[in-house]
Amino acid sequence: MVRSVDLDSQRMLRFGIICSGTSLPSWQEQCIESLLKGGEATAVLLIIADPHAPNRYNTQKGSGRGEAAILWKLYDRMLLSQASRSTTPKDASGLIQNLPAINWRVETSGEGLQSLTEDVLEEIRRYDLDFVLQFTPQRLQGEILRIPRYGVWSFQHGDPDKYRGAPPCFWEIFNGDPVTGATLQRCVDGAETGIILRRGYFKTFARSYARNRDSVLFGSSDWPQQVCRDIQRGGAAYIDHAPSSAKAPTYHLPSNLEMLRFAWISAKAWMKNTVDWLFHQQQWNVGIIDAPIHEVLKLTRGSGSGDITSVVPRAVRWLPETKGVFLADPFGIADPSGSKSRVTILAEEYPWKKERGRISILESADGQTFGGSQPVIELPCHMSYPFLFEHDGHIYCIPETFEAREVSLFRASATLKAWTKVATLLKDFPAVDSTVFRHDGRWWLLCTSQEAGPNSTLFAWYADELTGPWEPHRANPLKVDIRSGRPAGTPFVHDGELYRPAQDCSTGYGAAVVINRILALTPSEFSEEVVAVLKPDPHGPYPNGLHTICVLPGCTIIDGARRTFIPQVFVGLMGRKMKRLMQKLRARLRPPKILSQHAPGSSR
Repeated sequence: MVRSVDLDSQRMLRFGIICSGTSLPSWQEQCIESLLKGGEATAVLLIIADPHAPNRYNTQKGSGRGEAAILWKLYDRMLLSQASRSTTPKDASGLIQNLPAINWRVETSGEGLQSLTEDVLEEIRRYDLDFVLQFTPQRLQGEILRIPRYGVWSFQHGDPDKYRGAPPCFWEIFNGDPVTGATLQRCVDGAETGIILRRGYFKTFARSYARNRDSVLFGSSDWPQQVCRDIQRGGAAYIDHAPSSAKAPTYHLPSNLEMLRFAWISAKAWMKNTVDWLFHQQQWNVGIIDAPIHEVLKLTRGSGSGDITSVVPRAVRWLPETKGVFLADPFGIADPSGSKSRVTILAEEYPWKKERGRISILESADGQTFGGSQPVIELPCHMSYPFLFEHDGHIYCIPETFEAREVSLFRASATLKAWTKVATLLKDFPAVDSTVFRHDGRWWLLCTSQEAGPNSTLFAWYADELTGPWEPHRANPLKVDIRSGRPAGTPFVHDGELYRPAQDCSTGYGAAVVINRILALTPSEFSEEVVAVLKPDPHGPYPNGLHTICVLPGCTIIDGARRTFIPQVFVGLMGRKMKRLMQKLRARLRPPKILSQHAPGSSR
């Protein structure tokens, strides 16, 4: 059982840090800063490890050390160290300068496992630690794992089901894996993989190893603070769960031949990304499927349980395209008068020249033929994802306005062509794709954050009334998963089970929609599992994306994307690129300022 701390006693969790000194990589400094700012924990001890001590990777045969890894070492020293922000050394003495320090002494087993000597252990016991945060790669065993109340925590930057070893976040690029995983673990004596405290999945940036590593290291750096918060609230039962049974192969530093192949892989990915950026824009459009959502997805009660249904919708009626704009993020609503044939759709309309989305309406009297789009909500910021719903006889819309750092509620007039802002649900939060629904007597708002990870990091709020006040979920962020985090349309109930559409952006923005079955949703708990995935038809007119699904009685509304060349976008991108280059060139050519040799106020 987890031993929670009584908040009334104001006792903060006491933790120690295993590191190689007070100069830390930037991501580790950020991790410690997050812990201290969180207010649940305080650092009380430094345990200084020998950076050259044997660790779990360099004691085994085939570790890639020596001449066999010379290209990796050159790349690391000459290129990676300059490009990577997460591993840039930072002087962390301002955070930990007054902490007592212990230089560890260890005994190493034949398998590379290390045990701290008894005199060091005795000194550590004096500090009454709740946990120890380990930043070094040594694999520990013995009493040090049992002295802190909640154990020793360490990061593994790689999916434990697929990767162990070094370099972190490298082999995912080499192997063409679209996702790079990470975990925060509680170390377990004698086990290769510990107890999973936090887990996340990030998009793999194949074109840049530095960016890929930065994304994962920075993206996971606040996980210890989140575990401390859970402990303080009595919601960290997972800390005593069984260790993970993952048995991934161990990787080592790449050989010279592997580095040559890696360079080719990265160069190809960079070329593809550059060509797509300049010449292949996503032209989105709206389509209608004349079938309810559960039939489209072939859902049955209890479907899933490890088996994921894959669906490619083919009988889609696509709306005619309008030159110079795209339509995406469609949400529809049945006619308030009760007509089953009349359908009204709100969607993001994005004029390529303006480069700013607005909310437009499309109407059909017979459910078959739609008139042209008409703007109905337009603000001085980008707008998209007009989440549409009915409550107490009124029609409401919550458009995405992350640039305004707020979530606003709009109410429609009788014609749905005039909208009035009636409430601000969230302030000072850059919410992306806010999705609102009722569940178990509460209102729920789920979204991602433009700052924390728009395509992966899911947050939630709840309220008794639609207009609030809205309270943050106690486990925020609920999950970090590029494959199923970002909302993608209307939650729905089928056979008594609640489902949540989400985007799968692992292979590209808006690549597909996954359907999550929500297993638990309370103010302190959340869990879900993927049961189905909706992919674009590779042989249809929009084969390159599908990222919104809307549920209506008897039909399903989706969007789709095709890649195409947009001259306005190309001209705008090249113009901005040239402007930045000219600014850099002028800065380099500008002569240095010559300071006057005369004191202020003096005269010749």
